[in-house]
Amino acid sequence: MNFFLKACLILIVITIYFQYFNQQAMAQSTIDILNPNQSTPSSSETIELSLKQAIDLVYSVAIRWNKEAKLLRCNSVDGDKNISGLNGKRKYWNVIFGVPDTNKEFIVQVQEGKIDLQKDITRNGPSKSKQDFIELSDIKYDSPQLLKKAKDLTELYPGNEWAKGYNFEITKATDSVKNIVVIIVYGWKKNYKKMKVVPFNATTGEYIRMQVGFYHS
Repeated sequence: MNFFLKACLILIVITIYFQYFNQQAMAQSTIDILNPNQSTPSSSETIELSLKQAIDLVYSVAIRWNKEAKLLRCNSVDGDKNISGLNGKRKYWNVIFGVPDTNKEFIVQVQEGKIDLQKDITRNGPSKSKQDFIELSDIKYDSPQLLKKAKDLTELYPGNEWAKGYNFEITKATDSVKNIVVIIVYGWKKNYKKMKVVPFNATTGEYIRMQVGFYHS
């Protein structure tokens, strides 16, 4: 399966995760299984974070879950009533960590600048190798910078129904661009019938040529 088609499918799956976890969060205002005394902003504040800011916010939590934890992927999630992401930042993020050479996984959900939910999501499956994980030192670019680059490269429109606004994801490429950390900017064609996927090398900021694809909704 094409790497960028798989990336789109991951975005859909993580969105489903968000919807499930958000139902739990509504019943328990803010869940923090590792640090229940963590301070949160007032309900009147609306805080948006970039991709890197979301990762930085939760990384220490993952290390407390498991000292060997490494970043697997991070993506913005639909949760806004209005179109968002126009500045490269979003209110809702899911950050997934794992432990190399095991099948352990851990999700941290960010909502408006705070850690809203944490959950061990380990399930039966193969172990992941060190190659599958993202080193933070490899992330030299951030979502606001790459959104601007994407819009300079191609006509890219924010979603107005499903996948509202612009969405962002960081993952490790495992197909034709092996061992590259990729930041993907998601938008839409002007007619909103196809999602547009614009990938960049997270370390160099270079557009990954011949890999821009369209996901048919």
